[in-house]
Amino acid sequence: MPVKIFISHSSADKPVIEALQRVLQLACNLKQQDFFCTSISGMGCSGGDFFNETIRKSLQEASVVVAYLSKNYKQSEFCCAELGATWISRESKLFVPLLDSELDYNVFGGVLNGTHLYKINDRANLLSTVQSIIKTCRSRSDLPYLSDQIDHFIKEYPALKTKVPNPFICTEEQYNALVNARDSLRTTNAELNATIELKEKEIARLKELKDAEEVRNLELENNRDSLQAFKDAAHEVYLKGKEMNSYVRKFIIYDYFGLTVRDCDDEVYREYVKAKDAGYLREPFDGDFRVNEENRHVRKIHSALAQFKDFAESLDDEAARVVEDEYDADFNLNNTEFIDKVLC
Repeated sequence: MPVKIFISHSSADKPVIEALQRVLQLACNLKQQDFFCTSISGMGCSGGDFFNETIRKSLQEASVVVAYLSKNYKQSEFCCAELGATWISRESKLFVPLLDSELDYNVFGGVLNGTHLYKINDRANLLSTVQSIIKTCRSRSDLPYLSDQIDHFIKEYPALKTKVPNPFICTEEQYNALVNARDSLRTTNAELNATIELKEKEIARLKELKDAEEVRNLELENNRDSLQAFKDAAHEVYLKGKEMNSYVRKFIIYDYFGLTVRDCDDEVYREYVKAKDAGYLREPFDGDFRVNEENRHVRKIHSALAQFKDFAESLDDEAARVVEDEYDADFNLNNTEFIDKVLC
């Protein structure tokens, strides 16, 4: 037996739909089998039914299509398909578009342009709608009872709405951000996989080595470019301060790394005085020499030292070991021996 009323809705709105179907059945004096509603057990598809075909056939046979137009409905491609099918066959059936109370009338465009929509919590509109359904389904209903059912539904509608989840809506900006994040993760993953592959090759080669000397030679081979870059960064510091006396250059380098020059004989002191006169150093009230950071030559050395420090700190443990072997000193920027051998 063909259904009389097809309720088009989003399954996310099930709490509202269950109450709406109940009030329509009671107010219109209809039976459960007169409805097709996929969210209510016994009123939708049966086991073994082909879902799409069952919905298409039920929508085609129904005399009335009640559509609950909500945010969830608008986000559902299936609901929009049902709406389009209803619009095509609108001359042969009663179409009842019930709009969620929170939505504006202009939210739904498309095939609903120019269609008069009813707010689902408007008593007069809902009463008129139910009377039209009764007439179309050739049913009967007692008006006071009908009014009571509608009043009860409108009263419980706000509470029903609290049980309905909001749809997930992704803006173009959010979508682009997610795509960029995904692409970044893919790039990172590819880089990590390449690193893993490289390390696995290194492990395989290490297993073939016979003694510590061969291990050191392999580390040197793997880090030859890093060692050369380290030397280049250190040499750049020398180039920026080559016009200075070596004692003065050492003083500036030590000061940058927070180290103290301990051997200051008369010769060194005289060079400091000359450096003060040249503007490289300054002598505060306590009598100790200090670096004149405003001097343009000093700023050049500081810039080169900053680049050297950043590069040195970026080296991994293996590259640091290669540097230690090269300079025969522990890799430590706070170690005077290491600074002396590398920069001074």
